[in-house]
Parts: sequence; C-alpha cells; structure tokens
Amino acid sequence: MRLRLILFPFSFFLFPLTMSLITTLLQSLPDPTAVTVATDMEGTLSDGVTWKGLRNYLIANGREADFKRFIRQRYHLIAMYYLGLGNKQKFRERWMVDLIALYANYSWEQFEEVAEYVVEEMLWPNRRQAVIDELKAHQDAGRRVVICSGLLEPMLKRFAAKVGFEAIGTPIIYDGDTFTGRVQLPFTTDGEKVVQMSHFLPENGRLYAAYGDTGADIPFLHMSENPCAVHPDRGLRRHATQHSWRILE
Repeated sequence: MRLRLILFPFSFFLFPLTMSLITTLLQSLPDPTAVTVATDMEGTLSDGVTWKGLRNYLIANGREADFKRFIRQRYHLIAMYYLGLGNKQKFRERWMVDLIALYANYSWEQFEEVAEYVVEEMLWPNRRQAVIDELKAHQDAGRRVVICSGLLEPMLKRFAAKVGFEAIGTPIIYDGDTFTGRVQLPFTTDGEKVVQMSHFLPENGRLYAAYGDTGADIPFLHMSENPCAVHPDRGLRRHATQHSWRILE
C-alpha cells in the first residue's frame, strides 16, 4: 500500500493517507477544480445524539431490558468517561461499536427502519437550521457541499437527502441481507476526516470552507480557507479564538 504524507499549517497533525475514498453517498468522484465546502454532521448540522436515538428505538420496540443490561456492563467505563479519564473520542467510538452490536441479525429492511427512526425522531428535529441555510447558500453559489462524518451511512444517507448534500460516512457490514452488527472501521472521525477530504483538495491545497463543533475537528477545519466553529466545545472554542476563526452559535 502506497502512503503519502500531507502537512497542513497546523503542523503537528500528520496523517498517513491512503486512496481509500468512501464513495457510497457521493454523487460523483472528487473534482480538484470544483470549489468544495466540508462539514461535520453530529453537533454541527444537528444537536441530536445518534446513540440516544438507537437507545430510544430499542426501548420503543420492547428491548429496554437489553439496553439496561448494556449499561450495567459498562458502569465502570461510564464513570471513567465522566471523570475525564482516558480518551473521550475513543470511548464514544467504542460505545457506538458495542451499541450497534445489539442490532446484529436485523434484516436490511429492519435496520433501514432503525435508521429512519433515528433521523426522524432525533437528528432532524434537532437540526441546526442556520448552519444548513448557510451551507445551502454555498451550494447556490456553485460550491460543492460534502458532509464528512462518523455517522453510520444508513442514517447519514437520510439526513443528507433531506438537506440535499453529498456525504461521506461510516459504512456498516451486511452478510447478504443480514446486518452483522459491525461497522467498517475506522469511523470517519478525527484524522480519517482529513484522509477522506484530502481527495477534494484543489491545487492550492485548501478547501473553500469547513464546519465542525469539537476539538477533534481542528485538523479537519485547518484544511480550509474559511474554518467555522459551530457551537464549539471548550477545546475548539479556545483554538478558534486563538486563530481568529469564525464562531457560529
């Protein structure tokens, strides 16, 4: 496998890049001559929380006992998370991997129903309309808008269709028509966002704009000429202020 190294102005973030672009939810392959705007999804385009939507679906469909068992088995990890011990992003990813495993052996149709529930009951009602409107203005100006997110593809496909944007998400794994309960790792978060969006870089090496909401999005935001911190967490707010980035709240 051939690797290449990209260095951004935020120079201590170095990512080995492969050419493994996730194309499932793209309308066409990247065009370096196109002006591209990239955005995170959860926390940026919606204040809804995917894992809570998955929890609510289980409870609404007679599986509350399964979810309570899931929680009991992870009390110690939850305590470590809230005490600030360990890597919070890794905890969130592990949490999602383990939670989604509760849906193993659902048929394609059943998991599509789960995805629809999460979007319609959690993500869409909590959408950040001001951010969506700004991205639509980019689109109206002829710029390509791409959502790049760790959100699972079945949920992201529905949300992206509602707003009319292309997307890159985290694929899930089926065995024929049966969901295995597994996702295709790595999640499209942190450095993997940089890997995916590097395929869209024009000759000047910068996206037109990028939107994110957490400190984990900092390398992703540094890829753009016009970074925007949306309802930022403490780490991103501090960094955005230091670098005179726009903050949208």
